[in-house]
Amino acid sequence: MAILIAAFITVIDNLPYGLLLFPPAFTLGPLGVQLVLVSAVVSQAVFGAMSTFPCALGSFIIENVAFLRTMSTSLSSQLRDQGRTDEALMTILFCFSFSTLLTGAAFYALGVLQLGKISSFVPQHVVLGCIGGMGVFIV
Repeated sequence: MAILIAAFITVIDNLPYGLLLFPPAFTLGPLGVQLVLVSAVVSQAVFGAMSTFPCALGSFIIENVAFLRTMSTSLSSQLRDQGRTDEALMTILFCFSFSTLLTGAAFYALGVLQLGKISSFVPQHVVLGCIGGMGVFIV
């Protein structure tokens, strides 16, 4: 029963973020939802299997939604202006994948070098502003 509740909460929580990944002109909402849900499932499986925490939870990082949406909107408009609309989806998915790999490599390097304390230098007001900005972006 707990697994069903967790799965339901994951779907309800991540559905809006998946719909925001692509510009409305693409009508790719279902693909965005699939990308977000697969990300949530994979991260939960990795956290659950490899974490030393007893109740580790993995999920899609919602702070990336604004970045990914801006990237997809910018790429699609540039490719449309060049008359290469058929290449837009592949280019956007490649950029999503590449930026995800770069972010993962950066976080892995920070962990290996034990530089996680760097995050304590970011003022709490900046973090709260980023979270508030995500709320404005979603609305």
